[in-house]
Amino acid sequence: MAVSKSRSLLRSAAYTALALSTAVLADNYTLPYSTYFSRPDLQAPSLDIAISDSSPTTGFTPGYIFIAPYQVTQNGPYIYDKFGNLIWDGSSAVGPGNAHDFKVCQYKGSDHLCLYIGNQQEGYAHGIALILDSNYRIVQSVQTGNNVPASDMHDFQLLHDGQSALLTAYQSVPADLSNRNITGGQGWILEGVFQEVNVTDGSAIFEWMSLNHVDPSASYVAPNTTDTSGNGLSASTAWDYFHINSVDKSPSGNYLVSARHTSSIYYVNGTDRSTIWTLSAGGASTFACTNFNFSFQHDARISSENDTTTVISMFDNASNGYNISSSQSSSKIIAIDTNAKTATLMDHTTAPVPNGLLSSSQGNSQLLSNGGVFLGWGSWASFSEHSPNGTAVLFADFGKGQGFAMNYRAFSYEWISTPANTKPDVYSYAKTTNDWNALYVSWNGATTVKTWRFYGAQNVGDTFEVLGNATWAGFETMFRPNAFYMWTFVEALASDGTSLRNSSLTLTFVPSSSLLMDEQMEDAADIAQETPPDDVFMAPSIDRAKILAGRSYSHFTPIPSTIAADMSTECVLGVDEAGRGPVLGPMVYALLYLPLPAHRFLLATTHHFDDSKVLTPTVRSSLMRTLCTASTDLHAACGWATAVMSARDIAAGQLQATGSYNLNAQAMDATVALIQGVLDRGVNVTEIYVDTVGPPLSYQRRLERVFPAVRITVAKKADSLFPCVSAASVCAKVTRDAALEVCWESYATIHASDHGSDGKSTIAANGWGSGYPSDARCSTWLKRNMDPVFGWGNECRFSWSTAKELLEAKNAALKVEWPVEDEDDGLKVTDFFTTEAAEPEEQVDELAGWYGRRVSEMVF
Repeated sequence: MAVSKSRSLLRSAAYTALALSTAVLADNYTLPYSTYFSRPDLQAPSLDIAISDSSPTTGFTPGYIFIAPYQVTQNGPYIYDKFGNLIWDGSSAVGPGNAHDFKVCQYKGSDHLCLYIGNQQEGYAHGIALILDSNYRIVQSVQTGNNVPASDMHDFQLLHDGQSALLTAYQSVPADLSNRNITGGQGWILEGVFQEVNVTDGSAIFEWMSLNHVDPSASYVAPNTTDTSGNGLSASTAWDYFHINSVDKSPSGNYLVSARHTSSIYYVNGTDRSTIWTLSAGGASTFACTNFNFSFQHDARISSENDTTTVISMFDNASNGYNISSSQSSSKIIAIDTNAKTATLMDHTTAPVPNGLLSSSQGNSQLLSNGGVFLGWGSWASFSEHSPNGTAVLFADFGKGQGFAMNYRAFSYEWISTPANTKPDVYSYAKTTNDWNALYVSWNGATTVKTWRFYGAQNVGDTFEVLGNATWAGFETMFRPNAFYMWTFVEALASDGTSLRNSSLTLTFVPSSSLLMDEQMEDAADIAQETPPDDVFMAPSIDRAKILAGRSYSHFTPIPSTIAADMSTECVLGVDEAGRGPVLGPMVYALLYLPLPAHRFLLATTHHFDDSKVLTPTVRSSLMRTLCTASTDLHAACGWATAVMSARDIAAGQLQATGSYNLNAQAMDATVALIQGVLDRGVNVTEIYVDTVGPPLSYQRRLERVFPAVRITVAKKADSLFPCVSAASVCAKVTRDAALEVCWESYATIHASDHGSDGKSTIAANGWGSGYPSDARCSTWLKRNMDPVFGWGNECRFSWSTAKELLEAKNAALKVEWPVEDEDDGLKVTDFFTTEAAEPEEQVDELAGWYGRRVSEMVF
């Protein structure tokens, strides 16, 4: 969860194991990342998994996800499991610069990690290739030889168990570019180079330079025409006519080279460097592309080869951001018949989203051992896995939009590590020495931990007692013992119970009284902001009878006159909620829509709508009153709707026996129903903005599947970014305030007689406050007004821990033994009032057990 600016970080640390924050780039695009109490230095990108099939027969393959995102909060290599849990954060492990091409490789007989690290240029890089062991330690670096410039990011492949490696490089060469209208001086051209080098001594075993074999006239990218073309006027801005982006070696000893700017793949003789054949969809191709085209491709690999047929795979970008050859990027598997001189598409795979993804740069296609494929989507912060029949079994994002957070290649590999040079990290917190500890543990890079065992003592010299175990629950696991311990440590256990490593002894952090006082002051301000005002506006969305009956319901206003006059008017719609956290009262989802041209001017400039938590309760009520007044410009332009989700129904959904209908699912259903209700009324909604709780990308993907024809943006703090969401926030908050007031008025009226002649004013003076558990008035009211059997009325969410703990506390409520279902068959109501069938030892006074008590204590 994001840490509210009005909440102290101290409080969040006590009760939250994983905090999602946002790093903001242009146009309000947000990049979610995860933070951890045991490793506060890490800010790993958060994976938003939209498709996940973990079936052992039809689902994704075993293993982990390897990516090296950049333009994120912390660039670097990362490993995740296929459920989205971080395994290893390598952002500080390999030095400065961007990491690329991060994968598992074979080196000296065992699995290692290979990656490239370097300084980014315009479309290429200068740096070094690295090999890491299973302890995440650098054991070998690999560089180019023969005075060729430092290696480039585009490829690093180990060959022959790591004896040699393939590297790419870019070097500037002076050239006559007068035929390209560069006549003001010396021209410069960027040459693509690859080498096979000896890993041990760095000598070049084989070297190939593009200008010796591919004429610049083959290029589809002229100088100064794209973001990576270069202008050809200097060595540092040389014209990149070729743009080498992959090299692979075949079993026969030849090399497969991919060049993005010529949209061609070259098969190079491993002896004399000549070009054996060229595959191009538009240029001079040795083979006719019989049923496909491609352009600006990446990651060409040899899958198999015999005397007549060579099968290759590639990632077909179909675009460089300026020109396109297809509407979607895709993975392609192509069979090349060297006798018939034909190239035939055998299979292709596109992104599992509506209309696919068109990636203007980067990307890769990894063929898996089961016949499936794992794809990195390059300039889109996405990756996917597909089964052999093409079905998507995994799809995830780690950023929003194209060109913001990016990742050159993504891979899937199995990987095992118990880092020998590190130990688990632990953070221990307690609000006071009378409180329970909150313990957080992680071990960066470890894949073998199954269970954490927690130990505690009051002093370092004392015997540490076992506090309990917790199953590994993602990168960071949280555990709460049943008492306070000043010193703790944690032991990591393997699946067979073997001890792997202990953490260091950790001193529990207990905040000072001044810090706690600051927190209480902040809470007081929050509670005042959330408490309904005395004169809250009773909007048309308030149905007193349904609220008091504990029923959920929806309210839609008539279509406003401005839109009704022309139903083709393009409209923008915002969605927000109020009352997610309180234990008392409903949660309200609301939407507001209006003509697109009036969006910001009417709502933000004229009426100053903002996040309802920023506006005072009085201002919120005033804005809502104006919205509901027929003579105003707001009423003429804006339609709105609310879904009042009663406390009773929220709790019933979460506590149902057939599986929890959790709050997120209830919220999603309410959002969809409200939006669909507006669309069903014929409103031409073209843009939707939604505030979110939790990772926004997953929420957005789900809404896009339901409403594929509408542009949808889901974002944190949307109520501060988009005026229509701000207005929806006001509709939701005022409706919740009014609904809570209706419940309170009913309670005060019914119980006034309990407080004498001035009973109602006495109750009103005490009140139940905001309905939030942290509000002392609310928690006091719950304790003082709990019926021993029924608890509270329809105003209370029984599924909230605050309510459950009060009900389940020792001697707090009567225990009820319900009849066992499989013994109830054929029972009548009168069976509960007779003892005829009972055995002598069972003949008890049933009637005395059922009668003789107050009706409020009975179990009907």
